[in-house]
Amino acid sequence: MSDEGFKQLNVYLPAGLIKQLKHHAIEAEMSLSSIVTEALRDYLGTHATQPRSPERGPGPAVEVVSGFEDTHFGTREMTVRDADGRPWLVQAPVKD
Repeated sequence: MSDEGFKQLNVYLPAGLIKQLKHHAIEAEMSLSSIVTEALRDYLGTHATQPRSPERGPGPAVEVVSGFEDTHFGTREMTVRDADGRPWLVQAPVKD
């Protein structure tokens, strides 16, 4: 990993994938962060510059269920619902 600044990102992953990731990290003697960083850089290196194909459409709509609200943890949270009706909690740092 480079010397760039790091921030925490909370994501939800399938339990089985997390288990595989942890086992691999132990076997490879790598941190979870370094494995995920490497995987995301590889993915973005091959997918980020490719425009969305017209046959895929504009992407799923997201409905805002509740706007950003400050929490006592020093973050802001909002809830959105994806195109499949699943609710997602979005967290962001409070602006200074």
